[in-house]
Amino acid sequence: MLNRWHFLMFVAVLYLCGSCVEIIEFDTTRAGNRLVVDGKITQSAGPHVLLLGSTAERDRIPFPVHGAQARLMDDQGHAVPFVQTAPGRYEASGMQGMPGRAYSIRIELANGRVYESRPQLMPSVRAYDSLSYDFAVIDELNDEGNLLRKRAIQLYVETFIPNGEQTFFLKWDV
Repeated sequence: MLNRWHFLMFVAVLYLCGSCVEIIEFDTTRAGNRLVVDGKITQSAGPHVLLLGSTAERDRIPFPVHGAQARLMDDQGHAVPFVQTAPGRYEASGMQGMPGRAYSIRIELANGRVYESRPQLMPSVRAYDSLSYDFAVIDELNDEGNLLRKRAIQLYVETFIPNGEQTFFLKWDV
């Protein structure tokens, strides 16, 4: 029960920190033509999605990368190809992720450049015990000091975390 209370407090702190928005400007140099890779493998048989883009020198989302050859590989020598299904979107089926095994990807672009990730161990999965929500009104002050009332949905997730477990991974997509 104590672990659940700690987890709920952690979620509450994240919520409070996330509701404070302050824009921070970073002085960065934009580099164009850099590969952007976004993807994940799950315990399902797929399709596993890989998004490939190329950065622009100006403020713009990455350009989709066309014509790449990509493979998903595991630590036992199995490999499945990613197939391009849309501009910058590649999908692979036929390999089911298993906790405790390591996975990597290899990408070869149309210009011959090759990128290969280091193998990453898939952590064990923790299912949530309960999920609930509540409608709320949140009060915020704007820049002029006026009170603004915003409608919000608050999500509550309860998960049991066993004592003594060294490493675990919690992630939710909303």
